[in-house]
Amino acid sequence: FFSDVAMGIDRGRAGRPVRAATPLCLAASVLVVALVLNRPDVTSFSRAPVSQNLARTPSTSSDRWQSNQKVSMLQEPVERPLSRYLHKRDGYYNRIVPDWNLQIKTLEQQYLYQGDFALLIKEVTDEGAIVQDVTTGVYGFIPEENLGNSELLPGDTVQGGRCTYVDTTVIQSPDPTMLRMQSGIVFEWDEENGEGFIIPSEDQDAFRMIRVLRRDIKWHDSRRLFPGQFVQFDTALPHEVPVTSPLDPEAPLALRVRGLEIRFSLEEAYEMIPQGSREAMLLEAPPQAALAEASEVDGADEADVEPVPDGASLVPTSALEVQAPRSAYPVVPGRPELQTKKKVHPLLQRFAKQAPEVAEAESPSWMWEPQLEYLKEEVYAPIVPVQLRQMPAKVKRKRILVHEVAHERGDTWQEAAHRKYLKLWDKMKPPGRKETEKISVRYHRAKKAFEDEQVRRQKWTLSAEQKRQRRAARAGNGA
Repeated sequence: FFSDVAMGIDRGRAGRPVRAATPLCLAASVLVVALVLNRPDVTSFSRAPVSQNLARTPSTSSDRWQSNQKVSMLQEPVERPLSRYLHKRDGYYNRIVPDWNLQIKTLEQQYLYQGDFALLIKEVTDEGAIVQDVTTGVYGFIPEENLGNSELLPGDTVQGGRCTYVDTTVIQSPDPTMLRMQSGIVFEWDEENGEGFIIPSEDQDAFRMIRVLRRDIKWHDSRRLFPGQFVQFDTALPHEVPVTSPLDPEAPLALRVRGLEIRFSLEEAYEMIPQGSREAMLLEAPPQAALAEASEVDGADEADVEPVPDGASLVPTSALEVQAPRSAYPVVPGRPELQTKKKVHPLLQRFAKQAPEVAEAESPSWMWEPQLEYLKEEVYAPIVPVQLRQMPAKVKRKRILVHEVAHERGDTWQEAAHRKYLKLWDKMKPPGRKETEKISVRYHRAKKAFEDEQVRRQKWTLSAEQKRQRRAARAGNGA
């Protein structure tokens, strides 16, 4: 109806256009169509586009990882290049997926440098907590004994976590019938129904997404999966399990789904003070006691000043200023216990004790840093160009032949005796296959020749007897 009105055609009974509408009719029809399409009861019945579930999110920051939707899917980041954000493009499924190999290498580098981690609490279980590293996106586990004194809730971000154990062993199989252990990235998870799908990793010859159920998750009492999580599992073919899916009946099923064994600890975690806060983040434990002494020293005389205790360093007032939050990418080993290991020169300690106001001012580095070693050990001799080392002459090898040694020992007679022995030994050997075949052929030829000779002799004897009889018959007839 709307198309006919918009085109200005009034169709008759025969279905042919009868007359064209005037411009006024065209304007009125367009207005009617616009008013009708803007009604809420009409738009409520219009179907959503197919690409609604595949819409890209503006970012993959930590505040967007938590979702209250029933079905959560793997989102595609818009940041480029992908390798910088630890992602890659899956050539078969044509989707942007996390590059789990690059993620694990980045996390392992932070672990080897003893760096701190910013951990996002994803799930609290009876055995501990499932967390995700904010920088790399790798999922790990915090045992219950390493949770510390803080109360954790899903969605919290904890700073200063430490990685205590990393096991990056990954086993992949291109054929589940031979070896069922495979790996992949979680693509979709339905929290209400407790099921989802996994995109298998490349180089496994798996061209169909793998279905996973909540009951098959065997990883530290976890009851859910998260899109983008790297998991390992045992693949079961569709005809081997009685569970079918109306979405994809031919999809394999993942059993014993588990993540990498990466463990964290929150025993030494700290809270980051947001920018603009009045309270500062103290990174040194001993200076807290030294600050109280420094406040008492301000009103006392120089003669009553107590010496600085061992293992502590004075903290100037500038240390209480607001400090910018530390970045966790790629490697920042700025944990509190590392800050306490900083060495302060004794001269600066005495200087700060005598004149605290002057000690707060910035001083050049040459006052406390040790003298550069290369200034003491530098050799001012003239530069000699590089010369190639002469290769030593090779020692000629002395070649000694066997017959020379035999002639020197007087054992030349043994060669002729050895040849005679070999001839006698060959005579004692039975005939071989080739010689046996020749003997057999020779025997059969002689036997055949003897039989032919016997037949020839019998024919010759018979022919001679017949000739004699014919002669006798002719002689009798002539008489």
